[in-house]
Amino acid sequence: MAADQRNVPENPAKNFNEYFRFNLGRDTPSDARNTLLVVTTLIIAVTFQAALNPPAGVWQDDRYDPAENCTVVTSDNNDCTIIRYAGTSILHTRTGAGYDIFIFVNTLAFSAATNTIDPLFATGQPFSDRGFTLHLFNELRVWCFSWCCVTSKNNEMGDNCSCFHVTLFLKEVQVAREEEVPQENPAKGFNQYFRYKLGRDPPSDARNTLLVVTTLIVAVTFQAAISPPGGVWQDDKYSPATCTAVTSDSNCTIIRHAGTSVLYYRDKSRYDAFVYANTLAFSAATNTILCLLLDSPFQTEVLLSIYSMNFAFGASVGAVQPPKTMKWAFICLALFLPYIIRMAANQLNIPENPSTNFNQYFRFKLGRDPPSDARNTLLVVTTLIVAVTFQAAINPPGGLWQDDKYSPATCTVVTSDNNCTIIRHAGTSVLYYRNKTGYGIFVFVNTLAFSASTNTIFYLLLDSPFQTEVLLSIYSINAAYGASVAAVQPPKTMKWWLYFVALMLPYISRAFSNFIKRYK
Repeated sequence: MAADQRNVPENPAKNFNEYFRFNLGRDTPSDARNTLLVVTTLIIAVTFQAALNPPAGVWQDDRYDPAENCTVVTSDNNDCTIIRYAGTSILHTRTGAGYDIFIFVNTLAFSAATNTIDPLFATGQPFSDRGFTLHLFNELRVWCFSWCCVTSKNNEMGDNCSCFHVTLFLKEVQVAREEEVPQENPAKGFNQYFRYKLGRDPPSDARNTLLVVTTLIVAVTFQAAISPPGGVWQDDKYSPATCTAVTSDSNCTIIRHAGTSVLYYRDKSRYDAFVYANTLAFSAATNTILCLLLDSPFQTEVLLSIYSMNFAFGASVGAVQPPKTMKWAFICLALFLPYIIRMAANQLNIPENPSTNFNQYFRFKLGRDPPSDARNTLLVVTTLIVAVTFQAAINPPGGLWQDDKYSPATCTVVTSDNNCTIIRHAGTSVLYYRNKTGYGIFVFVNTLAFSASTNTIFYLLLDSPFQTEVLLSIYSINAAYGASVAAVQPPKTMKWWLYFVALMLPYISRAFSNFIKRYK
């Protein structure tokens, strides 16, 4: 600031602070809109994730008093008092004031960012359906942050929930802005000025801004499906308490499964509300991406990626619920409702009139949109899919075992000998041991989505600068993905042929398609 010179605003050598700021008359509204969306979507992603997984983590098990005689099995005894709940914040137990400060500032950042996005999509934006996708995400926001406030007080509504009033306050500030001032006067009505406007902004601007927001929603909701709020149980629990995974017999009853949601056992209705809202937000966002990228280059890979991600999402939701408790009818309804609504509202008569058929108008169109637009939009979506599917390969739904388990139960990693048999390995997938079929389906569709996206990126960036580095990165990330999938499976159980089919199918399909076109 001391070196800043404010007398030569258009000379970046002397005053680059002023030069690179938004300047009315020089920069278009779409420039400001795009830069705002990049920053706000980043803030939303990290604050949403911080709400699901607060700093210092969550307790992995309940704790009773007295500790000697009370467990989750014997807790019906009137002499037992629960002093902490599994899935609740460790930070809140250690320092309530520190947790309250974190919740307040995290909520403030999240709410300010979402309320910045809201005006940009409120009017005139395609696929908004009165802010359909954004309002779904806002509902998820309200519920998720309310949940964080409630669970911090061990299922009792705490005073720190008043911190969430920040959201309502910012919403009132937004509504209080002057909305009826002419759109082209940003000094009096900047909400209207920076919204998408037909005739002024090209379809590619709307497509790009929508993709930025929807890809964010897909990323955070997909991750939330794999790692639900409150975490997952780290081990099985049997009744009576003397039973273990090794000694369990007809007299032993399992009362909770490792890798399943802690929140499901603590408050099933709240867990169901989270799953349905999260699924609806995920589905609405993927539906918007699907409609925007129809008729674009590499349409086959795009469709394959999106459909595979939908299946992987469903497999993740099923993986973190106890066996035979999944309400598939409700999940499928939440997953397909946005697609049904969009198909019912679609009109296919006037492609170039967005008031009657904006689906066609905002799709990529050869001759109207330059190749760079298609390339940029495809890269936004495919890089997102690569990121979330790669992360899902490293941390599959249900989590990983934290320690080895031997039979008989008296064996440990230190005392194990010829009479000891290892029945599970630390660092391997819990879901694999619970449901091999479900795990196999998840790995297959997740790999298919990952491979289709890396294949699209590969072809889009051929002949680009730094091609050698790009190809090296893509080949390396494919190898790292395979190593990650193998690492979380027990030794000598990897079905490599199935993995290679999923990994190579998009590449083979694209190569075969190019061969047919060349010699057709």
